[in-house]
Amino acid sequence: RGVATSVDEIEEAFQRKKRRELEQARMAGSGDLQPVQQVVRGSAKIGRNDPCPCGSGKKYKKCCGTNA
Repeated sequence: RGVATSVDEIEEAFQRKKRRELEQARMAGSGDLQPVQQVVRGSAKIGRNDPCPCGSGKKYKKCCGTNA
């Protein structure tokens, strides 16, 4: 009984410690978190093979898209 009780006590202490750590993490993480909002694009996405919007006449990937 001494060994089984000892193991049970160790297991119970471990569970208490885990519960305490989870509660502390929950309390620390419960700040004023705002839900992540998706970015809304104002205009249509420029495709790589579309003409460049700068007006050069080149494809976007060969003009302003090389740095993107």
